[in-house]
Amino acid sequence: MKKTFIAAVAAILIVSMSSCGYIGGEQTQTETTTTTELTIPTMPTEQNTFTAPELTTETTTTTTKSEAELKKLAMDTFLAEFYSSKITLEDTSGLVKEVVKTSPLDHKEESKSGKQIVTVKGKNGSGCIELMRIDLTKSGLDYDVEYLLTTMGEHFFDKTISAVKGVDKKDFNTSYKMSNIIVSKGKYQQYASAQKTDGTANQFGYAESYAVVVDNKLTVVTGHFVSTDINERQNFCKLLDGFRGKVKI
Repeated sequence: MKKTFIAAVAAILIVSMSSCGYIGGEQTQTETTTTTELTIPTMPTEQNTFTAPELTTETTTTTTKSEAELKKLAMDTFLAEFYSSKITLEDTSGLVKEVVKTSPLDHKEESKSGKQIVTVKGKNGSGCIELMRIDLTKSGLDYDVEYLLTTMGEHFFDKTISAVKGVDKKDFNTSYKMSNIIVSKGKYQQYASAQKTDGTANQFGYAESYAVVVDNKLTVVTGHFVSTDINERQNFCKLLDGFRGKVKI
């Protein structure tokens, strides 16, 4: 009569996050399961008879997550918790109208899902600005200001720079990132500019995300623009300056 024994060994590497939302070091997460099946030889039933044991089989499965995958998992977890909490989006249409009226660029404003979206256009380029203000008073979120600003700032900047048409991420050769935290309030800013040529014309791109927490409210201004006219890009940057001036800490 045969009996089967199965042994399993599992190891999980736990990766910790730093206070500012980055996954530190060259870390990976590995899960390994090894299964061994051993068949006990059948005891002889008659004299001088013996059944040889069957060969042992071993199966090993290894799953490895890269640092980028772990960082994305941490970001997705944070965003799911953030947007499922009791946050309230405030109306900022008045602020938008006040700022855009001074811009030489053509613009169109609309409200969508609690955000104010401004589509801007010049003779040789176009772009978009999004503005939202979120009341965190009843959210119940237990994140410090630095982590909240850094994580949301990085999230929106990555989305914004990926939305620039005609210019790839690798074409952005000038970049800047900063944060300034003062107890329960602070600001985060990240921007990048690009100059690309196809042999006949230059493309001037710009992307920026600016986030502020003050009075338990999170305000985010994020936008991108690309044009063959560098002056139009400068006008877009001035427009973003106007929004930043309205959301100081």
